[in-house]
Amino acid sequence: MEDRDGVIELVAQQFVRGSMQVALEQFIHGLNSLGLLEALGNDSDSFRVLFVDPIKPLTAKDLMDLFKVTYSIPGGNRRWLENDTICHWFNWLAEVQDGECPPLTVMMVLEFTTGATGPPLGFEVTPTIEFLHTARGRLAGQQKKKYPEANMCAVTLRLPLHSTYNAFREFMTSGIVNSPHFDVA
Repeated sequence: MEDRDGVIELVAQQFVRGSMQVALEQFIHGLNSLGLLEALGNDSDSFRVLFVDPIKPLTAKDLMDLFKVTYSIPGGNRRWLENDTICHWFNWLAEVQDGECPPLTVMMVLEFTTGATGPPLGFEVTPTIEFLHTARGRLAGQQKKKYPEANMCAVTLRLPLHSTYNAFREFMTSGIVNSPHFDVA
C-alpha cells in the first residue's frame, strides 16, 4: 500500500507506451522507408517547417476575410451609411493591429464577436457583419446605438453607424474593451 502511487504511475506509463508503441513503430518504419529518419536526425532544423506549423498572429486581413457583410439594397441611404461604416471598420482593424487602440488586439475583436480565444479552425456558419440602423415604424423613437453588438451563437457582429471615423473608433474600442468578458487591468 505504501508504493501504491508508484505502482499506479508505472501502470499508466505502460498503458500509454503499449497503446502508442504500434503507431510509433509504423511511423518510424515509414520514415525509414524513404531514408527520411536519418535525414531528420542529421538536419532537424530544416525539417521543422514540415512538421511544426509556426503560430501565425491573427491579422486585420484575417478578420476582414473571415466575415461576410450583409448589406442593404444598393442605391439607398442605408447602403451609403453601410459603405462608410465598412471603410471605418477596415481602417479601425488596421489601427488595432498596429497597436493604436490600446489595450485592444485583433484577437480581442475575434473573441468579442465569436467567443473564440484563438485562431479559428472554422465555424459551422459563416461569420457575418450587420449594421445597427435606427429603427423605423413603431420603434422610430428608439435611440441610435453607439456600441458594437455581437451574437456569438449566430457568429454575427453588428456595427454601429457613425458619421465620423473618430466616433466609430472611440465607440468600437471602448465597447469591446469594456464588454463584460474582458478583464483588462
